[in-house]
Amino acid sequence: MAFLSGNGGEVVVGAVTLHIAKWEGNFGARLVENTNSNTSGATNYEKVVDDASWTIEIPLDDTNLPDTDAGLTGGTKVTIKFYLGSGSKFYQLTNTTVEEIRPSNDNAQDIVRCTVTGKGGAITLPIT
Repeated sequence: MAFLSGNGGEVVVGAVTLHIAKWEGNFGARLVENTNSNTSGATNYEKVVDDASWTIEIPLDDTNLPDTDAGLTGGTKVTIKFYLGSGSKFYQLTNTTVEEIRPSNDNAQDIVRCTVTGKGGAITLPIT
């Protein structure tokens, strides 16, 4: 068994690598309730479609901006690879839509950061 360290994780958008503070993904499915007399008194759900959502927190690098250089602007469809730590395994979302980009400037406690969110796309899971 080999555990993966979160250190070194990155996100690749097209050909642009963004070194991130944090990424989170919900690579789940949209479900429909299908409870019936054959489910032994328990609720039952069936998958309808994949339904991904994601958030990336990026320390702003003025030579590699997430919106200008990586194309992460609201409404844009992109392909993103979410790398698991410093290894070679990643989740990939193809044709996912950028929802919003939120720059944050905190003079008192932090560097300039940018949070990007998105939804949808075809999910490719890491291969073991």
